[in-house]
Amino acid sequence: MSAAGAPGGALRHVLMLAGTIGPRKTGTEADRRAADYVRGEMESAGLSVTVQDVPLVTYGEGERSVNSRNVIGRLEGSSPDTVIVAAHHDSRNAAVPGANDDASGVAVLLEVARRAAGRPHRLTYEFISFCAEEEGLLGSREFVAQADLTPVRAVIALELVGRGDLLVAPVPRPPALWAQELLLRATRDTGVEGVAARPLWSIAPRFLSLPYSSDHEPFLERKVPAFLLSGTYPAWGYHTVEDAVSGVRERALERAVRVVDDILNNLEQAPLDPGDDPHYLPLTLFGRGILVPSTALTFVSCAALLGFCLLVLRRVRVVAAPRAIAETIRVIIVASAATALGLAGMFLSETLMERLHHVRYPWMAHQGLHLVQGGAWTLVTGWLGLNLFRRIKPTVEPGPYLAAAFLVPVLCVVTALRAGWPELAVFMAWPVAMFLASLFVESTGRKLALGLAAAAPLTTLLTPEDYRTLIELGGVSPPTPILFGSVFLLAMPFVLYVAHVASFQDCLHSRFWWWLSGRRVGLAALIVSVALAGANAVLTAYDYRHRQVIRVRQRVDVQARRATAMVRSLDTLRGVRLRAPGLRALDPDATTDRLDVPFPAERVGFEAGAVPGDGGEETVVTTELKAPIPTDRISYVFTSRSGFRVPGRGDALRHQYTFVEITPRHDPVGTFRLLVPNGGDLSVELKADFEDDLLGMDAAADGPRVFVYQATVEGSRHLLGTR
Repeated sequence: MSAAGAPGGALRHVLMLAGTIGPRKTGTEADRRAADYVRGEMESAGLSVTVQDVPLVTYGEGERSVNSRNVIGRLEGSSPDTVIVAAHHDSRNAAVPGANDDASGVAVLLEVARRAAGRPHRLTYEFISFCAEEEGLLGSREFVAQADLTPVRAVIALELVGRGDLLVAPVPRPPALWAQELLLRATRDTGVEGVAARPLWSIAPRFLSLPYSSDHEPFLERKVPAFLLSGTYPAWGYHTVEDAVSGVRERALERAVRVVDDILNNLEQAPLDPGDDPHYLPLTLFGRGILVPSTALTFVSCAALLGFCLLVLRRVRVVAAPRAIAETIRVIIVASAATALGLAGMFLSETLMERLHHVRYPWMAHQGLHLVQGGAWTLVTGWLGLNLFRRIKPTVEPGPYLAAAFLVPVLCVVTALRAGWPELAVFMAWPVAMFLASLFVESTGRKLALGLAAAAPLTTLLTPEDYRTLIELGGVSPPTPILFGSVFLLAMPFVLYVAHVASFQDCLHSRFWWWLSGRRVGLAALIVSVALAGANAVLTAYDYRHRQVIRVRQRVDVQARRATAMVRSLDTLRGVRLRAPGLRALDPDATTDRLDVPFPAERVGFEAGAVPGDGGEETVVTTELKAPIPTDRISYVFTSRSGFRVPGRGDALRHQYTFVEITPRHDPVGTFRLLVPNGGDLSVELKADFEDDLLGMDAAADGPRVFVYQATVEGSRHLLGTR
């Protein structure tokens, strides 16, 4: 805060862009005001500013009318080597304020530029605020198409940095090693907190295609080293009206400024080595992020396998004996039943909560409490599994339990290494190594401690917050049987290992195991579980910090005179209602419901006509769209079997031409001049997109929910010639 109490630093820019100016849909007056503001701030910081107009973008068989501009601030250095820092000043549509996406990125860019301008620097810097990112990266693609990228050494794109943890975003590909190194080094230099180095965000995009990107992608396509620095964020605040100034944290902005500024300082001191290791693993140990190279991961995995093989060779006569094999099989059968029974509590407790709340994800708002409840119920069913195991224990010899405990981890390590995934192999190689280490200690307490150490890496693989993000933003929601099977396979080796330790004489007859399987422990666990279930039954599944997103997709086919709507969510639609007259109630237990809506003949319509122009072949096409709200974007697709030409676009004969206008317009009238040969045919198809409630369905709900509307009007007309 400034001395007068007004916000200063990066937050000042967010307040101006997302607050005073507001939503900044590409091509609007607000978009132009945002570009002017960025230009003025760059000039006041001492940058040399140029504006790159982006009036029209050509692609394939058509064009897009953009009517916006990129703002480029340049700081010349003693070296031509250039580092680009980029963000985008447009917002999703004319209703979304775009505070975090991406006024926050522009704000950080401006403050870093101000710092860089105030000190000597060897490198040349370009600070670019791109336009039309939300329209398909049009501004950055136009810049890349026109610019000489030869001197560019690195590109840092900034987006959604106004809240959550800071990370190298895993889009459109897994984070590069060099980018992670830059971020973690800057974290150590500045001492900031809230920087994520979690393995999931490097592993998941190697197997999943995440449908997100940003302005660094066009640079990557041209083989320029680039990455996106982003923050974690809730799904209900992404591309919705909730992306307001109130959701941006000043502390997060200042953290991003310090980190990016330090990255630039580090690039000044040493040239960037863009070499990559596609299978490295980021980890957080004792609050500090580290990067483990794939060579180390492979070494650990192979060493664990080698140790296992040596153990098998040493005890091959014992292991291969028919009696030992039979005992191991019995151990696996009994342990499987006990493990399944023990894990059932976690899943049964959430099934109970789903039935009580009538939702698929009752834990969204209170993950911690639900996790504790799941653990408590696991203790209850685990107590039952322990008693089952004690009564039908297949053997009192420790060996068969340890042999069975090795099976799943060793198979997983071999499979992962053969597939070329050392980053996955190491998560099961570590338990193998710990199990082997336990053979060299005598104390059962130390053996149990090694078992706990073996499980520790698995706890870093997927946090509750990561799981929620995978569901909400990644669309990953495995069915319960698959989830249960995965947890079962991970837990089974550790259950067997504990049984192995419990089979030693000093542990087998200890009072602790008898106490643990006693009725008092089971009853205490049951009481705690019931109390936690009661607390979670009272708490709501969603609150105003974790809201449910409801998407309403409307479609109007003018030609068929038909209107439909699709209401969908990741969770159930219970409590969601449509207040417009004549619409049926939604299925409360469904996640998706499709409705036929009365055709809005008086509110929506499309007409088109063609008349001869001034020249011999010139044809003037006029289109008129009637709609109750402004368009978000509108596409005109002209087709012809005989072919036509577009004036000013070359002499080639076309059979299709698409023109897209992304500036919002109310009841738009389009006029097009085409050169159609005498006797030729011509048709036009229209597709208009809206980001509001086109059909007036007036959706409402009980509780904290966010509605996102998308609508499409489609129509076609045959203008010339025979069909």
